[in-house]
Amino acid sequence: LEFHRMDVRDYALRELAVREKPEVIIHLAFVLNPIHDVVKMYSVDVWGTDNVLRAALRGGVRQLFVTSSTSAYGAYPDNPQPLCEEHPLRAPRSFRYAHDKAKIDRMCRSFMNEHPEVVVTVVRPCIVLGPNVDNYISRAFTSGLRFFVGKEDPLIQFVHEDDVSRACLMCIERKARGVYNLVGEGTLKLSEVWEAVGGRVPPVKIPPWVAYPVVDFLWQIGFSKVEAPSGQLDFVRWPWWASGEKMKKEVGFEPRYSSREALR
Repeated sequence: LEFHRMDVRDYALRELAVREKPEVIIHLAFVLNPIHDVVKMYSVDVWGTDNVLRAALRGGVRQLFVTSSTSAYGAYPDNPQPLCEEHPLRAPRSFRYAHDKAKIDRMCRSFMNEHPEVVVTVVRPCIVLGPNVDNYISRAFTSGLRFFVGKEDPLIQFVHEDDVSRACLMCIERKARGVYNLVGEGTLKLSEVWEAVGGRVPPVKIPPWVAYPVVDFLWQIGFSKVEAPSGQLDFVRWPWWASGEKMKKEVGFEPRYSSREALR
């Protein structure tokens, strides 16, 4: 086992691929927790992915595995329920992580079409939870702050971290070609999520015209409890849950944990 600490944007990655000639590249290097430097976030996510694709070509890689996200679909009141792999990716620019994931997703699918000799797998997990997950999303559900944006009570889904690693490995071992949603079994209403999380204070309903500007203001001044700009609010306001049927049928993956169990 060799370990090379590198920036995913470094051109030396291409030279490493030529030298080592790996059979498979697994690309997981993305900025999940939002940062104020959106240019840097874009460069790591999008330019970094472009660098990986070029490295794969230079190194003659036979298989490429990339994680996208169901957030790339965007959260909208008119979203199909559930979302399937063929539905368009409409993530808004106001939520950079999802917007970048949508662009990366499209880049990888173009690469897939242009280079059929490479087995390309793009997996779109929903919200990942588990005992080892510690990011701004998991903290949002455990911070004690429970709220609704307006009167909406959307369906939300989770997938357990163990199911994610197992599904990814199955895709790689079985050389699954194409795009796959990766979700836990079932969904929960946001109200059920807040009930399961618990808290001393009942959830509050915040009007959208208050929620969005307040969150953006607190994000800009660096308030510690607000770890993302207001674009994130769409994802606790509108539906964006996805179907995992394609993964079940083509890869044979069955989640061991439901959305409720992953949350628990």
